[in-house]
Amino acid sequence: MMLTSDANKILTQSDRVSLAWASRYKLTSVLVGLIAALLLGESLLQIALPSQSRYYVWQPNLQFTLHPNSEVLPGITGEARFITNSAGIRGNEFAEGQTYRILAVGGSTTECLYLDENETWPSLLEKRLIEERRTPIWVGNIGRSGRNTRDHILQLKYLLPQYPKIDAVILLAGINDLHIRISDLKYDPLSPLRPTFEDEYKARAFAIVPSDQPLYHYTRLGWWRAAKRFKNIYFDKASDAPVMDFTGAHFADWRRYRRNAEKIVEDLPDLTTALGEYRRNLEIIADTAQRRSIRLLFVTQPTIWRSDLSKEETELLWMGGIGSFQLGKGHTYYSASSLEQAVRQYNATLLDVCRERAIECVDLAGALPKDTTVFYDEVHFNESGARQVAEVLLKHIGSRLL
Repeated sequence: MMLTSDANKILTQSDRVSLAWASRYKLTSVLVGLIAALLLGESLLQIALPSQSRYYVWQPNLQFTLHPNSEVLPGITGEARFITNSAGIRGNEFAEGQTYRILAVGGSTTECLYLDENETWPSLLEKRLIEERRTPIWVGNIGRSGRNTRDHILQLKYLLPQYPKIDAVILLAGINDLHIRISDLKYDPLSPLRPTFEDEYKARAFAIVPSDQPLYHYTRLGWWRAAKRFKNIYFDKASDAPVMDFTGAHFADWRRYRRNAEKIVEDLPDLTTALGEYRRNLEIIADTAQRRSIRLLFVTQPTIWRSDLSKEETELLWMGGIGSFQLGKGHTYYSASSLEQAVRQYNATLLDVCRERAIECVDLAGALPKDTTVFYDEVHFNESGARQVAEVLLKHIGSRLL
């Protein structure tokens, strides 16, 4: 019996050792399998998302469809297709025989996210110019939500050399430059002059930068590029606030935050240094266009802001907050009348640069009605608004095209 008991003890210890080795083997197998899967995935992603040698504001050949809610976004109906070409531009491909090429640059009011491909003002401008001039004219759109003149400096510096000849640039700017001043408690007007400016802002200005100019070594990884592609579509690089949902439902949240504001203030902060930066940035952009002999057209920023907004119009407002006001309630906001004064100062600065530098300018802010026939919120164009923008620009450009 003792022998049998000792044998059982020995067998039990042996079993325990075997089980321990088996567990280690399984764990090792899982780890090896995981590493192999990651390496295989990396290899496949390197093929599917090859290293890039060019700059892109949007991922090339991007396609998705939005379903805007007309109750949230008045003046917008039906589906909205969003398509970029092989250069990451919202527009047709570059092609031989195009007699004149226009590049539209700006933020969300150029992007026209919730408008279908055929309803954005750059697309409508292209269509109307072709109808009037009877010649192949190309208008491409690199507008992207939240981008300001700091981003546009880099976009024009790096994109123009890699595109076929661009004859003209239309820049619609102002709202996002104003926004970074009144919302950013750490606003630095000297940011574009600092040695680190390009490294800091390339990740904002472009969805993709050349692989031989990585900001960090890990940005060469296929997994990183895949994650960044997802992030660039669904999140804003500046704040990680969602910039797109497929119906526009976030506007309802943002409007509720403003309605429940902690405080609405009338007195603007001192805009002197901010307007000085805005002027300087516009002049840098003008210098870039001049060096490349590109026609430049500055466009003032239209808004719905005014002191006598109706109740229905007031309920469409959501902008003008201080801090991360898009991420939750409890923030302070500027009144519509004070925001109207602020954007007037930015537009006046742009018009002044145009006069001093003999740059073509369209005072779009003065040409459009300040109501819901143009906007679905403070600044973004609905279908009717985009058509009106295209017609105002057509009137200016068409007579001076060739």
